[in-house]
Amino acid sequence: MAKKSYFLEEDIQFHFKNTIDWKKIAPLYEELDDKFKLEDAVGMYNATLKELGTISANELEETAKESDEVGAKLEDGEVVYTEGFKQGLKAFKESDALALNVKREYSGPGMPGIVNVINMEMMCKADPAFMTVYAFYAGVAKTLEASASEEMKQKYIPMLVSGECNGSMSLTEPDAGSDLGQIRTLAENKGDHWEVTGNKIFISNGNGELSLVLARSDPKTEGKTGGLSMYLVPRFIEKNGKKATNFKLERLEHKLGIKGSPTLELSFDKSIGYLVGKEGDGLKQMFYLMNEARLGVSVQALGIAQKALEEAKEYANQRVQFGKAIGKHELLADKILDMETDVKAIRSLIYKAAEYEDIKTGLEDKLKNFTGNKEEKAKLQRQFKKYKFLAREMIPLIKYFAAEKSIQIARDNVQIHGGNGYTTEYNAELHLRNAVITAIYEGTSQIQSLMAMGDTLKSSKVLPYVESFKSVGRLCKALVKGKMGSNVIFAQDYFNRAVDYMKRPFAIAKLKKDRKAEAKALSYAMLYSERLTKLKAYKTVIEILVDEAKKFPERKPLAERFIRNYMPEMRKESEFICSGDKTTLDYIKNMK
Repeated sequence: MAKKSYFLEEDIQFHFKNTIDWKKIAPLYEELDDKFKLEDAVGMYNATLKELGTISANELEETAKESDEVGAKLEDGEVVYTEGFKQGLKAFKESDALALNVKREYSGPGMPGIVNVINMEMMCKADPAFMTVYAFYAGVAKTLEASASEEMKQKYIPMLVSGECNGSMSLTEPDAGSDLGQIRTLAENKGDHWEVTGNKIFISNGNGELSLVLARSDPKTEGKTGGLSMYLVPRFIEKNGKKATNFKLERLEHKLGIKGSPTLELSFDKSIGYLVGKEGDGLKQMFYLMNEARLGVSVQALGIAQKALEEAKEYANQRVQFGKAIGKHELLADKILDMETDVKAIRSLIYKAAEYEDIKTGLEDKLKNFTGNKEEKAKLQRQFKKYKFLAREMIPLIKYFAAEKSIQIARDNVQIHGGNGYTTEYNAELHLRNAVITAIYEGTSQIQSLMAMGDTLKSSKVLPYVESFKSVGRLCKALVKGKMGSNVIFAQDYFNRAVDYMKRPFAIAKLKKDRKAEAKALSYAMLYSERLTKLKAYKTVIEILVDEAKKFPERKPLAERFIRNYMPEMRKESEFICSGDKTTLDYIKNMK
């Protein structure tokens, strides 16, 4: 009997074959010629994903329950993974798939990031906890690729690719979560190395042999984000000819979900570390690392949502009440269709973001080694700037939208299972527990909202609503051609109204050089940043789904359903932002 592969799931296949722009992506990652053509590259990605989808669908899925019930343990100062985790890591290692998107010059497969995104989605559908361990092979390697010296890259990246070492990123401290200015871990220069001292908490896969530690190299900068640097701190070093522990695993967190993945408190006491890149570049490097992580968590949310949807449909088709399967009762059928719509919307949004990221990264590498004329270089630079902007704009949107919708989908799955969903006999409660973390770690949904708001106000025109008036002609044409196109214009209009209302006070305050008025404008923008992020996410998804529907008629029902569900939401959020309601700000003023 042939083993199943998650890669053969219908919607993944649709995107792989139709929406992913391999013509733009593959030439940036492959040396295409008469012997190795575009179709050969895509065929290689296809074969790889089919094989990895088989590992996830069989080996990981079978041990997901063990991952939750047994979980990772800390015994005698060492993390012990479940047997299923060990076998899963072995399977991916044997397939040379621990770091799919690491460059070939550092022994990696060198595949586009979208291939790894699809791989991790399938992995998270089977067991999202496993991905939180797996992702650090490539995560740490890609950060070193972006920032480390060539000597450091050549030494450490192949160790991550081969599985000889895994990694972690040590950022969070007891008094420094989102507020990185409060980081107190210090690094002291000792010539050929640095000594790192401090405590880190909530460190995913903190037992990894190579930890990227954010530390302060200048004690005088305490309380500020300046003076932070990134250090590569090996967990083990050679001391007096023997293997010695360089930092300690103090405590294993007992968590609500993703229990197979260890989350640890780490202590560094004059731990030997090596500066990554330049001193003082830690914040910039951290943002690169976090962007990679936020994309990964979005994919994790998607995998959980897909599994919850499938189990909801299966249960609804089997459970009979009042003479028919509950899935045929109108209310539950409507709920399941909404779940399916949202899962597909999440996937379309994430895959588009991954595509932008791949093109941006590929163009950046091409520019580094470019030897053509000035005109060609200028063209490449314009393209790079475009995709860099698009990729940055998408990261907080996918993290927010995927995480929040995944939790709702998992919650609906529990409801569809009824009383059984509230028991551990079924997996519905497990998916809900696993989904909750996606809106918390690697930047909460509220942090994503503040980032999205900042990017939006910074990049938008002074009075974006004026642009809506220019869209009247386009709207008339869209209405003549059909309702689908007009909905995009309406979505953009709701968004533009809100952005205009938020941005106008900034423009007036700046003109008058009124600092107090500018502070009030910022306070109002922060208050409604989450509503603005919803607007931006819904608008972006509508644009993507309508574009898909225009090219592929079979996608039209999906786009129409999403529009029916979310256009009223957009109107509500837009009107709320434009209401001028400052009740919450008054509440803060009077808070005791």
